[in-house]
Amino acid sequence: MATIVLGKESSNKLKLVPLSNHVIQNRISDLSSNILDQVIADIKASPLKISLQLDKTTDVANCSQLIALVRYVHDGAIMEDFRFCKDLKTTTKGKDVFQCVKDFFAKYDLDIQIIGSGCTDGAPDILGNKSGFFALMKQEIPHLQGTHCFLHRHALASKTLPPKLKKVLDNSVKIINWIKGRALNHCLFKSLCKDFGSEHSVLLFHTKVRWLSRGRALMRFFELQEEVKTFLKERDYDLPEEIESQEFNQMLAYLSDIFTRMSGLSVSLQGKNINILKCCERLHLRCRRVKRGNLSNFHHSKKW
Repeated sequence: MATIVLGKESSNKLKLVPLSNHVIQNRISDLSSNILDQVIADIKASPLKISLQLDKTTDVANCSQLIALVRYVHDGAIMEDFRFCKDLKTTTKGKDVFQCVKDFFAKYDLDIQIIGSGCTDGAPDILGNKSGFFALMKQEIPHLQGTHCFLHRHALASKTLPPKLKKVLDNSVKIINWIKGRALNHCLFKSLCKDFGSEHSVLLFHTKVRWLSRGRALMRFFELQEEVKTFLKERDYDLPEEIESQEFNQMLAYLSDIFTRMSGLSVSLQGKNINILKCCERLHLRCRRVKRGNLSNFHHSKKW
């Protein structure tokens, strides 16, 4: 930057200025403090109550972190900003989360009554009726409204599949893990896909933690199902009889389509200027299409 603006000679002079180990760290801290001060000022000036979104996570050092985001009104627009990330040094109970939030508001001279609503992933220590975070908050803020994360509700709802669909999902995941989880099987299957001239050469893992991967894993499994069946027969795998049936293929096509669409819908909610109303409108639009017999959003299902 100095070379472009001031010239090479000035740039060389700047290189001679010694920098301590803490110069960059201090500059980052100053920038962070300045941004936080701006957000605090905007929150205090908000004409309406604010909304908090809380989430607990564990970092690479196995330390519990409480992350908070805030949504508020500024200059007639809805703003969403990162609020804080605090260590939960001991336990992670509802009272610890409540105290952490309360201390933050007290430190920056914010009235806790400006909180109008909150959203979490539904953990018991947050939504507990007696000692959960929201139960403690309602003692301070009677009008507080607590909501369940829309994305997390999708993840929970997807676990309550009808028995037939659940069996198809379990068999598919079991086969994927048998091929993908063993190095020799993975290499042989990759070679088989290349011999077939397939568009893809590997399957994708599905993990319960990363539930958005379910749609991608099933989609890839559906696209490579002929290669999978051939490989399983060559390896003398105890192939379930229902995998060869048309009903299995129909349900697999449906699952791959529905989970892919739901995952896409959930991912779209994570951008800016997106709210639950826009997301629900997309969902209702697809439901209306299905009721009219239009399966344009179900590319694989309509083939069966």
